[in-house]
Amino acid sequence: MMSIETSLRDPKLPPELEYRIFEIAALARPTGIPRLMLVARRVKYWIEPLLYRVVLFHSPSDEHSELGLPAFTQDSLIKMSDAKRQHIRHLFLDVLSKDHGLESWILSCTGLTNLFAYLYCTPEKIRLLSGLSGIHYLTIEASALSG
Repeated sequence: MMSIETSLRDPKLPPELEYRIFEIAALARPTGIPRLMLVARRVKYWIEPLLYRVVLFHSPSDEHSELGLPAFTQDSLIKMSDAKRQHIRHLFLDVLSKDHGLESWILSCTGLTNLFAYLYCTPEKIRLLSGLSGIHYLTIEASALSG
């Protein structure tokens, strides 16, 4: 067991530097963020928003491990709190289906700037997506625009 005196002499990093180290580690390997969040509460507070910065949604049968991004299932997205949704900047819905129930969920992602939606698009869904005010890049099926 370490004595208190020994631990007081151990080098301490300034919080700003410690934050940057964990931020760089999280951005370098996004799939490792859940393990990094276990280090300490302050680390979880610092890097948890980075876990939700890029959200890749796929069906359970798809394999996207080569991208190096954490993948989310429909259940995990629906259960995600509003506080976590505000950190989503880039959303990739790589599933073609007629009804996921995710269209209304997308509207609650207030920080969204990039949306790739490989969804079964209808003119009604296009109107729904027009409610996203912060989108800079939108990728959808082109046939949906022709009505």
